Amino acid sequence: MNDDRLDWTSWTGWFGRGSFAFAAAAVVVGWAAFLLGLAALGPYVSLLTTDPNILRLFDEIRQFCLGYNPDTGRYRSDYLTMMVVQPVILLAVIGFVWGREAREGAKSFLESVRRRWMSWAALGLVLLVTVTAVAVRLRSGPGSDGLPPRGPNAAPAFALLNADGKTVSLAEYGGEVVAMTFVYTSCVHTCPVIIERVKGLLAMFPDRRDLKAVAISMDPERDTPQALAVYTRKNDIDRERFEFLTGDPKTIEDVLSRYRFLYYRQPGVDSIDHANMLVLVDRKGRRAFDFSILKTPDDTIRKAVQTLLNERV
Repeated sequence: MNDDRLDWTSWTGWFGRGSFAFAAAAVVVGWAAFLLGLAALGPYVSLLTTDPNILRLFDEIRQFCLGYNPDTGRYRSDYLTMMVVQPVILLAVIGFVWGREAREGAKSFLESVRRRWMSWAALGLVLLVTVTAVAVRLRSGPGSDGLPPRGPNAAPAFALLNADGKTVSLAEYGGEVVAMTFVYTSCVHTCPVIIERVKGLLAMFPDRRDLKAVAISMDPERDTPQALAVYTRKNDIDRERFEFLTGDPKTIEDVLSRYRFLYYRQPGVDSIDHANMLVLVDRKGRRAFDFSILKTPDDTIRKAVQTLLNERV
């Protein structure tokens, strides 16, 4: 019996050649490797650059391609599943339609590589870096306590104004554990809930004066020090443990950008769309954990805080 399965490709010219088949397979594998690299290198990209625009772009790519949640630092499982399944399906299709051509293209490519050993060496280096990154990522995965990987980098420094108009810097909290969030006082939806969650977190550790909380305003035009003073009194905020901070618009924008806090003010609307983020800073000033404060169980956040409190400088 004659196998005419691939004869139909003859009229397509270049698309029926081995070079196309192998190139298509290489693109599929390359794209899968690119996504794998995004997932593996995610926690460490800030070691390569501190440019907030690049970091934000990197997060947006991961959100779009991998379902990354910047609040929790985790990826959606369905996205990761498709990242594995899609290349397998596409390679199966390429093998079925262009099996013979793909083998010929691969043979031609390998012969070319043998003549150009530098290309082979470069490919090996890329594979080595990818495998190493994946190994590091797996080693830093969630522990038996269910906590996400610890962040290795210092929390971005800031110097902002409190409700008394006095400058407060992150450095002043050295040796203490800090629970940091981002709100605005005219918010009537999620921010009041966030603030109550932070107050509840402090109440879990009533005797730990080395646990402090900070709420940075994303609406500096309205959240003046005077407005913060009124708000903290009205909402029974213990300012010995929980400070509300503001500053001039440019400074606030810079701080929020460096913390990669996502927010958006719609034109002509008073409300601000924003992430619901809780950042835990350890005693050495490192950004240890990020959580979506409205989605993460109290027990998980409590465990993370307890872990940081148990550490010594």
